[in-house]
Amino acid sequence: MGLFDFPRIHFSGKIDINVPTINNSYYFPLTMYDQTRSKAFLPPRLYFSDPAIPEKVKPTINPKIIHDVENGYWYIEVEPINTIDKLRDWCRNPLGKDSKALDVAYNPYYEAADKDLGKVEGADLIGNPPGYWNMYGDMSVKMYDTKVAGVQTYQGGKVNTWTENNPSQTKEIGELLTCAFNLDTKPDSGISTAVIAETISSQSIYANIFCSSVNLFKETEPDQVFLQGKPFRFSAMIYGSWRVVNWLPAMAGSARWVSSIPMDSIPNSEQSKLISFFESQNNYDGRPLKGVFVSFSTFEVFENRYDPELYQPEGIIKNPAQATTVGSISPWYEEDMKSAVSGRNLIALNTQPIFTNTGNDGKIPIQLTPAIASNRKLSETLSIFSVDMGNSWPELMDPPFQVDKVQPAKRGEATFETLNLGTLSFRTGPDSSSEFASIQVDPMNNPLSKVFAQGCLFDFVITDPATIDTIENEYIYVYGLIDGSEKLVLKESTYMILTDEKGLYGEEGDDPDEGYMSFSEQKQPCRLRIFQRGKPIVQPIEIYIAEYIVPEAANDPLKGPDNVWTQQVADTDIVHLVSNQIKIKNTAVYYFVYKGQYPDDVIPTFTTSNYTIMDTGSFATLRVYPKKDYEKYTNPNHPEYAPPTFEVMYEEVFKLYDVVYPIMAEIHPFTKEAWENGIMAGMVKQRTNPSLWDDVLYMGRSRELSRSQRELILAWAKKYE
Repeated sequence: MGLFDFPRIHFSGKIDINVPTINNSYYFPLTMYDQTRSKAFLPPRLYFSDPAIPEKVKPTINPKIIHDVENGYWYIEVEPINTIDKLRDWCRNPLGKDSKALDVAYNPYYEAADKDLGKVEGADLIGNPPGYWNMYGDMSVKMYDTKVAGVQTYQGGKVNTWTENNPSQTKEIGELLTCAFNLDTKPDSGISTAVIAETISSQSIYANIFCSSVNLFKETEPDQVFLQGKPFRFSAMIYGSWRVVNWLPAMAGSARWVSSIPMDSIPNSEQSKLISFFESQNNYDGRPLKGVFVSFSTFEVFENRYDPELYQPEGIIKNPAQATTVGSISPWYEEDMKSAVSGRNLIALNTQPIFTNTGNDGKIPIQLTPAIASNRKLSETLSIFSVDMGNSWPELMDPPFQVDKVQPAKRGEATFETLNLGTLSFRTGPDSSSEFASIQVDPMNNPLSKVFAQGCLFDFVITDPATIDTIENEYIYVYGLIDGSEKLVLKESTYMILTDEKGLYGEEGDDPDEGYMSFSEQKQPCRLRIFQRGKPIVQPIEIYIAEYIVPEAANDPLKGPDNVWTQQVADTDIVHLVSNQIKIKNTAVYYFVYKGQYPDDVIPTFTTSNYTIMDTGSFATLRVYPKKDYEKYTNPNHPEYAPPTFEVMYEEVFKLYDVVYPIMAEIHPFTKEAWENGIMAGMVKQRTNPSLWDDVLYMGRSRELSRSQRELILAWAKKYE
């Protein structure tokens, strides 16, 4: 279970997530990037659904209209934007607002695209900078002012929550309450070792956080370290779109990130104060400790995305997403997943909304984000029922989103508090007589500070044998007692289907039976975990695998699944995502659906208001690296052999980072003078070594380097050996 086990150390503080935004393709049909082929476009491309649309634009400049056979659209190139210097300036300035802009003649084409594909896929081009809101993002994830807010133990049939205002009498817990937490190289270095990389770059669906160090230490004496270790990469469970019910996505959103640290990745683990504390508190479980489970969620998200003049004045503008983080450290045992939380999935599919958002001059019904529950049976007369509300706890923002108003964009410009929702009633049936637990969702009984101190986890000790038996054998219903009325807001899914291998990477042409990269350069299969009412499914069930192919040079899939097939699977079985050879078109989202999940088993389109795949979180993402023939540069026996020049390296490798991730070029400009030497070649060779794939040092941070590109790098570096 990981997250639900005792003891737990809960921390909260600040987190900055410095995501890049050019790769989002947010303004598609205008784009500089093809995510499926990891290819940069310079000049940028402007796409249309029909060639007749640009042909009818007046006044015309007679651009060449090109058919993109990969995505079926037509495009023109924004030809005046044909150098990196021009691109940088163009990305920073709102389109269509400068009568002297290099691309002024393209304004009618931008307007035509806005009325065409822009209505379906993207945001308005006119008036917005193509670089979006954080074009200089370096992918770093930084925690600071993050302190232990509470410690929870289970003793004598009682869950105890120890905080600064309710300190424990034991020395160990007292010391833990003085600790801080971060992801830095060492406790007091200030240098983060964490980077975020979305498996499919243009989509906010799933991301890994690769991290090289986790630190728990005494805040006033950083040399007193309670835990330091290298985790597996953090995996996002699901993204919630509407935690802040009176705001708009993505600022209204949330996520929980999960990882674990095995004992052999904790230096001197036998001397670790945290490990000693965990082992001393293990009287209710008894299993040998395998390591440490670490998770954190994001609250109170600010993204400064509403100011079209953001990039003025000149210079590198640092504009990370700013948020609050709330996390937990708990024991990790042999049966636990290493980057996911198993239990009982309480989902909002086919339930009623808890709030109506009217901030954008509309009425958007807001459902409660799915939650995960656990029922830990200790004996016939004792169990602990726990609910993780870390992704679900609803908040109100002050001030709320208002159309045509300057929106809060940075930390401190708004305040947050628990939504005054009412009571969540947990039952084993629709009738109120089956209630066995309840949570007061209001700022008086559960203000955010209290919820943070318990890691957003709510626990109920149950001693009635009949109730324990009923919870074990019946599905859970969650009713909201809201404004004097009762409505179903969450219901346990028939099956909880999840995987540790949620973010997968494969090479075009490889055999899928060899597996994929997920945690490191070592390949492994995609293995499903399947639970029903919290228990592993031993007998195979038939599930649907729905493949949503990621569109070339665009954003989200716009229709229903491209392919659907079935497979018989039980808990821990391998699921087959690809047959024969891995192809570029297998860059996709794979949604695992049990029979009966949707009416008539019709799996819906991808782009619903909360994303179809977030109904349950039962999905995996696969990115396929394109294979390209570089034999004439890498094989001395090739009839046209010539070692790769800087010009070749730029076009085939470096251009992507120059165009799409410009912060790298601001630090190390991609010029022949700077890069055509043995020092840089040796550094690139070292930093692109697959053995570093799960490390903060790996290049490129976006994890878009193919095997064939790596071979080209080796051939380039060999010239200087």
